Amino acid sequence: MPKEYSEIRDSLKKAHPDWDSSKLDEMAARTFGSIFGTNPQHAHQLESEGKWEAYKKSHVKHKTESKEDETETLFSSSGLEFKEEGGEFYVEGFISDPTLDLG
Repeated sequence: MPKEYSEIRDSLKKAHPDWDSSKLDEMAARTFGSIFGTNPQHAHQLESEGKWEAYKKSHVKHKTESKEDETETLFSSSGLEFKEEGGEFYVEGFISDPTLDLG
């Protein structure tokens, strides 16, 4: 599996030590899918074919106004925590994107 899936699963395991492997796998797969737009098995296949990095780059917007070949990520994140409250699941942490807000 891609390292990103393992990192998500490890974070969930740390946040929810009472979850069994089946629940950890399910929630890690759902979280992975919401972030990368594919499931871990497909990502693993892409990785084994050497296409995973290219797939991830397809989620990056390119600056066309620049003469240089620059890329800019759609969002960045840091210190994400996965939590459950009252049967609802949340991701907490800092996330930003380069677009201007209405404020």
